[in-house]
This record gives sequence, structure tokens and C-alpha cells, in this order.
Amino acid sequence: MARRLIHKEVKKFFNDNHCILLSTEVSSETKLDYICACGNKYSHRFREFKMGRRCPKCSLKRRYGCRANKDYKKISQVYDKLMPRLIKAQYSNKLSSESILGYSKVELYNHILSHENIPETYEIDHIFPIKAFKDHGIDLLENAHVVHAIENLRPLCKEENNQKRDNYNLRDFLNYLKKYNIIPPLNPYGMDL
Repeated sequence: MARRLIHKEVKKFFNDNHCILLSTEVSSETKLDYICACGNKYSHRFREFKMGRRCPKCSLKRRYGCRANKDYKKISQVYDKLMPRLIKAQYSNKLSSESILGYSKVELYNHILSHENIPETYEIDHIFPIKAFKDHGIDLLENAHVVHAIENLRPLCKEENNQKRDNYNLRDFLNYLKKYNIIPPLNPYGMDL
């Protein structure tokens, strides 16, 4: 026989879990209205609540931690696009994106959010655009870890990113390549390498 629920005990259980019980009558079969720790109003049966179920927002936060954040979702989508199908096809099941790029989605998330004054509507920008690597004859597949290096990525206001397009500082770009011991096969601008 099921134990009868006592409102006072149920209310205490909700309070102990940082939630506020709104329902005035409790039963094991009816959903109880409550305000979740995050401020959302939601309903669950008491047994579901006791098993750890919470509102969708809190469930996501608990399951994914920082990953429930909208910035994480945005950065995660960019991360997935950094490894074009061509690269994935070449390496297929041999290597993960993380082992090719040298960093994880969480590391990219932390890097992007470590910048000061991140605009509300930002895009993730390659400081040295992919076109720079193409112009200098650098193999994008072989050097994916350099082209998409975490230090070559930053948040940039959408308007600024559109203005910047494929522009970059040539001297800084050549120094960047030297850091990775890459000698560009092409020298389209006749600079001293």
C-alpha cells in the first residue's frame, strides 16, 4: 500500500532542493506545480521530482553544465564546421576532430568567452583568413591544425567581420607561419620569407 503524502513533508523536500512548492494538495498521482531553482514554473509528480527530474532548463544545465548555454551551442556549431567533410573523409575513423585540431569544443568555448567586450551579435573570425593560407599555397588538409588553431580564432562583431572579409596583415601572417615551421610554397606578394 502506498504511503500517503503529507503536504508539509513534500514542501520541505522541495525547499531542501531549492524549489518552491505551489500546489496546496499533494497526491502521488497528480503533478505538483512548483517554481524550480532557476525560476521556471514547472510540474512533476512527486516521485519524478524525488528521482531528480527538474524543469527542462535545469535538466539541460545539470546534464551538460556550461554546454546548456546558448554561446556553447553557437560555438559548438562553429567547431563542427571547422572540420569540413573533406577533412573528415580523408581521416575518416582514424582521428577525431579534437585530435586533428588540438582542442575540444569546451576549450574553444572557454577561449572565445575569455575575450573582453564580446559583442552581443558576434561571429567567430579567423584572424588569418583561410584565403591567406590558400594564397600562399598551404595545404588546408595537412595544416588544418594551423588554419583553425585556437589562437587564430576570436569573436568579432558581425559588422566588423563583414568589413574585414579576407584582409589580414601579411607580415603578421608570415610570422604566424614561422611559429609552426611552415614555409609557404607560394609568395604571391614578393615578401622576404
